[in-house]
Amino acid sequence: MIDKHTTPLDALKMALEMESRAHDLYKKASEVVESPGAREMFRFLAEEEVRHKELIQDEIEKELYKEM
Repeated sequence: MIDKHTTPLDALKMALEMESRAHDLYKKASEVVESPGAREMFRFLAEEEVRHKELIQDEIEKELYKEM
């Protein structure tokens, strides 16, 4: 949970975990739905989460460099 004691790095790590969970959910959904349209939508969403994770990871690295 985010509160007034949460650091930017902590928040980014939480966001990364949320993106990972969303990716897993969409990936699993794409494997079980029968509708080709829904399957493609879930694949797209899973790929978007990968991009989000990359962006957040970049921000984590920037934050870590600030602390050095």
